Amino acid sequence: GVNIFASCSNLRTVNIPQNITYIPNNFLYYCSSLTDIVIPNSVTTIGVDAFYGCSGLTEILIPNSVTSIDTGAFGFTGINSISLPEGLTSIGNYLFDSCQNLTNITLPNSITEMGIGAFGGCSKLENIELPDGITAIEPYTFNKCESLSEINLPDNIQSIGQKAFYGCAKLENVTLPKHLKRIEYRAFNRTAIKSLILPEEINYIKDAAFSHCDSLESVKILSNNITFDGWSIFGSCDKLSRYEGYYASEDNRCLVIDGVLKDIAPAGLTEYTIPDSIKEIGGYSFWDYSNFEKIIIPESITKIGKYAFNNCQGLTEITIPKTVTTIEEYAFKECLRLEKVYCKATTPPSIIELAFERTNNQLKIFVPQTAVEAYKQASGWSAYASRIVGYEF
Repeated sequence: GVNIFASCSNLRTVNIPQNITYIPNNFLYYCSSLTDIVIPNSVTTIGVDAFYGCSGLTEILIPNSVTSIDTGAFGFTGINSISLPEGLTSIGNYLFDSCQNLTNITLPNSITEMGIGAFGGCSKLENIELPDGITAIEPYTFNKCESLSEINLPDNIQSIGQKAFYGCAKLENVTLPKHLKRIEYRAFNRTAIKSLILPEEINYIKDAAFSHCDSLESVKILSNNITFDGWSIFGSCDKLSRYEGYYASEDNRCLVIDGVLKDIAPAGLTEYTIPDSIKEIGGYSFWDYSNFEKIIIPESITKIGKYAFNNCQGLTEITIPKTVTTIEEYAFKECLRLEKVYCKATTPPSIIELAFERTNNQLKIFVPQTAVEAYKQASGWSAYASRIVGYEF
């Protein structure tokens, strides 16, 4: 059966008969006063949410007879330390979800799979040893494990899922496995990683994988076959000062993919000249970097991507060279001090109306004298007609 004692909030102890082999789904679901239970050696399977929400349960011994533990079985319990039995090969989804007192867990070497969100929200978990047989870190596995300071990722791991380590605010030292191939969306977002080496076999990184890593100082890339899917792989990393290896610009300040500037290493810079080997300024590439007071765009650039300079509040003026043919949406959004834009092209670049959304009320857009009317009538530019002024370049 299921829900046998579910929500029995005053239940403190339960004696499970010795001949029981299966603890059913929702067996003691949200029995918040439960403090004592013994699982007999006859049990082989613990069902879905069996002890979920037993916040008074601080200790539990799982016998070696157990070979299967289903989704959420110990989620939201008060467990502070636990050892999983030898012979267990997989950990169910959200198994220890938000166990906020859990500081230590021992995993057997037999484990080869860990479910989605297995330890998510375990805010006091400080360290964990992963078995060598693990081949993937699933999405949300250690999401918001705020006390996790280090972790050894076995070399057999080939993928790290979405938000797997998101919000691990004390995680400083991570050596990525040598056989790692994929890092998904926001996998290490908002961690404390200081330096990073991307291994030779990695071939896919999703956007924002390492964004908002406030302590990240350097990135070394050993693979020359990476698909960077999306924007802001390393966005909003204020202390980042250097890219090395493949995809690094000549000055080691830019992450460049097929001529597109994807991310900038901004630490210590107030002025920057984009290298003329770059053809496009990618979306989000200078996002939120308010320390930049002057950015020089070379005539090699043909496109400025969406949100490229969003919230660059230090910029007061910028010159867009005549080679630029496209300016995407919100490219200069919330550049609150931007007062002068010099656009040299005689043919108005293609823009979307919101390219200069929420900029300074005094913003003037200077264009060639012969092209003033063309700009004022062009799609997108017409929204700024009152700000467009002729200029002799």
